[in-house]
Amino acid sequence: MKLIWYGTASIVLESRGKRILIDPFVPLKRSKVKTRLTDYLGYRDILVTHGHFDHISDIPALAERAPKAKIYCTKTPCETLVKEGVPRHNIRLIRAGESFTVNGFYVRTYQSRHADLEVAGDVIFSGRLFKYAVGLPSLLNKHLSFNENGETLMFEILADDKRLLILGSMNLAENVKYPESCDILVLPYVGYKDNLKQAEMIISRLNPKKVILDHWDDTFPPLTSTVDTSDIESRYDDIEIIKPEYKKPIEL
Repeated sequence: MKLIWYGTASIVLESRGKRILIDPFVPLKRSKVKTRLTDYLGYRDILVTHGHFDHISDIPALAERAPKAKIYCTKTPCETLVKEGVPRHNIRLIRAGESFTVNGFYVRTYQSRHADLEVAGDVIFSGRLFKYAVGLPSLLNKHLSFNENGETLMFEILADDKRLLILGSMNLAENVKYPESCDILVLPYVGYKDNLKQAEMIISRLNPKKVILDHWDDTFPPLTSTVDTSDIESRYDDIEIIKPEYKKPIEL
């Protein structure tokens, strides 16, 4: 099985010629991340962890180019996508605790939580706010229009004798029993003033063999900035921490 990271939380899993796409997002043109919509064309099976704009806002354009696309998401992103023009028959509504198969991949969903976004207030006092002022009102409108509504999921995905846990945001629900000792944990490394402390809590609960970091990049400035990952990269001796390169496949 291969994993390809396209920036933000956008991931492709490939196994025996079959592929699924998770949380596709096209970074803003002013971002240094050069993923474009054409990179996602041809993917028809799309999983959504939650409804924020950097996880679903490009799905309508993908669905328009792929009439047979099947999008798996919870109620709130479903309602948002329909408003944005995605035909309802392209969407399969899912909930926490479900199990299903998507293009040969076994998927189980767990209730998760969104990161607390402790760093959001820092944007107001950042010089980048003025640097990227053009287009900021539109970006803020998107940020407010694409709601999460407490529906963030974690996906457990099985294929090729590998078990992956994929988080769309760096948090877990307090009273959910999650599977432990997975082969790979995909961990969004962003959202806290002390990202390492939050990551340590999650890794302690899930006990993964390897961790792949995502969502640490600057894809929609000025609301994002590049996160320093050196602290977690040097933190563990017994767990491999992988910081992927854009569009470069990782053999799992």
